[in-house]
Order: sequence, then structure tokens, then C-alpha cells
Amino acid sequence: MEVTLAVLADFVAADGALFDPSQGWAHPLDLAGIKPPDGMQVEVLFEDETGKLSLPTADAGALRKLFESCGLDDGQAQAAAEALLDWSRKDQVGVGPSEQMQVQGNFTIVAPKRPLRTFDEMASIDGLRELVCDANGQPNEIWQRLTQTASLHSFSRTNVNTATPATLRALGWAESQVTALESARSARGRFAGYAKTDGEMLSLPGSPAMAGQIGVKIEALRVKVTARSGGMTFRLDAVVMPRADQTPSVDPAGNAEGLHYPFRILEFQENPEPIRHAVASR
Repeated sequence: MEVTLAVLADFVAADGALFDPSQGWAHPLDLAGIKPPDGMQVEVLFEDETGKLSLPTADAGALRKLFESCGLDDGQAQAAAEALLDWSRKDQVGVGPSEQMQVQGNFTIVAPKRPLRTFDEMASIDGLRELVCDANGQPNEIWQRLTQTASLHSFSRTNVNTATPATLRALGWAESQVTALESARSARGRFAGYAKTDGEMLSLPGSPAMAGQIGVKIEALRVKVTARSGGMTFRLDAVVMPRADQTPSVDPAGNAEGLHYPFRILEFQENPEPIRHAVASR
């Protein structure tokens, strides 16, 4: 993980930001000349959280489009968006079903008025649970699509370089715009595979109308490092945010303040568990 982050930091220092793995950092251990010990396999994978829709910053319209893109009809999508907003936003006007006290089994649940911390919490939200869980209270296909299209992390703009077709649909892109962008991104001619500036982004198909919602930089990157040896597997997951300021901070006496890390760690897990089963519906 440290070697991977060091390689990423080199690209941030050289190019000013991370844009897309085609920038050259898709295989960081090879770039660093690191070879695992005999009998061990090490795999590094990346997932740009910024290529998804940020749940903490999405408004009611974006949430409704998100739920529609995941397979709900208009009425269901509107109800799901309202339920999530009631549960997660302090400034939400009105009392929705998830804002009231809910009794599930031996537990009483009160809307915390904060963003989701895990997708598991969707199973605690009246008006949403019924749409994302099956009759046995288990995550259904809508739930799975949500985890692939939405991010729990807060960021200002979705990265046009890595946004999936499902995410673009959630942002309101027409199918023709999604197809045109996919073709432009795969051509790897004009932008060497990715857009590096807003000017390049605005020349991509579909982008001008959504300029306020999309950008070109990775703001939150999930790094997955898996080591396998002798039938055993160990995995580290981290979500990191590149720091804009690479200058070490200095205290009033003129001394550098501790270790200046090139990334802000948003999330860190060892051997993360898969999404747990939802609670049984009432």
C-alpha cells in the first residue's frame, strides 16, 4: 500500500492531479520495480469513487435520477429519494416516514440526520428498505446497482474520465450522450485516453450541459491491495484524497510539523467484509 501511494504521489507531483489509470499508474508495483517474494502474488486494483455520484452532496433531483437509473419507476424513485433525504439531511423540510421513530425487532431507530456511513444503513430507512431489499430482507438487485453507481464519500464533481455509463445516466445524460462519450474515451487520440482540463472536458460529447456536475480529477480513490500466499489471502483497502498543497506545514518556531503525507486517508480497512445482509423487513 505504501509503495502504491508513493507512486501515485509521484504522478500528482508531476501532473498536478490524478485523472485516470491510463495516466500511467495502473500497475504501480511494476513502476516501482517491486517483485513479490517467491510463492506470493500481489494485486493492486483501483476504483475511483469520484467516478460515481456522491450521495452526501446529491440533491433531490439527482437522487431521483439515481434511483431511476438503478431500476425503480418514477414513483418509487421519488419515494426513495425523499426517504433518504429525510433520514440523512438536517435541513430537510417536512417529516417523512424515515424521520419518525421506527421500531424494528427490539430496536428503536431514529433518523440521525447525517450522511450514510455504510450502505447497510439503507436497511434501516423506512420507505427505502422496502425498495432495496427482497421479501426476506436481503439486498436485492437495486441495492447492488446503487453500491456500484453511488459513493458514500463527499466530493464536488463526478470525474468524467472514470464515470460509468450507469453513473452518467444517474446524472441525467441521454443514452446517445453516454454512447458518444464512451466512444471518445476509448479512442485515446485527442486526450491520450483522458481529459486533463475543463476545456478538454467541455469538448467531450454531452459534457457542456453538465459542466457544473462533472470534472476531470480524482478526488477520492479506492486502492485495493491483495496478497495471496499458501492458500491465505490478506487485503488492504484504503480511500485516499490527494492533497492540493504539497508543502509541509510549519509551526510558529519554523519547524516542519511531523510527517507530511501526500494523501488524506478517508477510509482504511483490513480484510474488509462483503456487504452484510440487511435486517429482515417487518
